Amino acid sequence: MKDTKITNIEILYDSKTSSYFNLIREDLISEIPCGPNRILDIGCGSGATGFALKQKGKASYVVGIEISDTMAKIAKNQIDIVILGNIEELQLDLQSEEFDFILLGDVLEHLINPWEVLNKIKNYLKPNGRIIASIPNVRCWKVLLPLLLKGNWEYAESGLLDMSHLRFFTKKSMIALFTAAKLKIYKSCALINKKTKTKYIDIMTFGFLKEFLTSHYLFVLGK
Repeated sequence: MKDTKITNIEILYDSKTSSYFNLIREDLISEIPCGPNRILDIGCGSGATGFALKQKGKASYVVGIEISDTMAKIAKNQIDIVILGNIEELQLDLQSEEFDFILLGDVLEHLINPWEVLNKIKNYLKPNGRIIASIPNVRCWKVLLPLLLKGNWEYAESGLLDMSHLRFFTKKSMIALFTAAKLKIYKSCALINKKTKTKYIDIMTFGFLKEFLTSHYLFVLGK
């Protein structure tokens, strides 16, 4: 496992519960076909998603980047290589056009300069490779209702108003972010919790309120 110095922001992530890092991102996995794919998972957590990709026959080689020292130590037993550090500060010793897929599962909103990071990592993508990114939607009703009705903007340990979020995006500003990085959008989809009433509200309103019911958006991007 490669190493770098630990700073205050890394300590913030180390204070989070293990469930924050152990989630298997089935939404990201579903966008990857079976095959000997080379994957770069930025914000890999405990390596659970990378390990699942290998178990499902969707990856032959997984490199993870993780800011939490505790989780990076766990991840090194799950995936091939783990790089410890902040993606915004790391000088990566990786080959250009090395990866078939780069994963950004709820990462961009944690960055000071997500535009710069996208420009940096796209160089590691193969010509026909894809970046798969998910981003929380700040126009979701869970954020807007407390703000509009009570003036509340309350941060939490995780979720749409995670205390470690530095950037907040709507679908429109997400598209602007990717356009500024000269990335093509091959697919975008709204992630709506199908276990709640929001699914039925979306159907009954013919999708008119979709952006307000959507907690996250998922994008498939390329050069």
